Order: sequence, then C-alpha cells, then structure tokens
Amino acid sequence: MVKSPEFAALWQTRAVDECRYVVRQYRHPLVGSLTLVQQPLAIPGHPEQRVVTFTAAPGSPSEAGLRLLAGLVADGGSTTDGGSVSRPDRAAATV
Repeated sequence: MVKSPEFAALWQTRAVDECRYVVRQYRHPLVGSLTLVQQPLAIPGHPEQRVVTFTAAPGSPSEAGLRLLAGLVADGGSTTDGGSVSRPDRAAATV
C-alpha cells in the first residue's frame, strides 16, 4: 500500500466538495458486464484533482467481478488459463 502524508492530511480535514455519484455500465474483457457506482470527490482549492471511487452493490455479480479482478492483480496478473493480464498505466486505466 502506498502512503502519502499529503493525502492523509487532506483526509483528516475532510475537505472535500459535495459527493455526486452516477451508476454506469462497463464491459471488461475478463469479467464481462459490471454495474458500478462512480463517485468523484473534489478537493477544494485544487479543482484539477479528483479522487474517484468505483463500487458495486454488495453480493452482486459486479462485486464478484471486481473481487476477481482484484485477485488477478494480487496474483501478479495471471489468468486461470496461464495467460497474463496486461496492466495499463495507472493514469490511463479504465474499467
């Protein structure tokens, strides 16, 4: 886990704008259809920065898909058939 003193300080102040969310459908090549809630958090005074979370309803097929993807990353990116999962650059990563 990466630790950032700046992020920790901002998190402590709870200095974020109103949280808005949107439910979106995504299609991932390994896990298929995902219904995710996207929630961007703006940092006051830094309009160019956002923290965006993607979550799935507990117990849903989308949650299972996210757990599978998390397992693949934790496993070093290997698939069950011995292939590998490419991991795009973090800045360009999309689901």
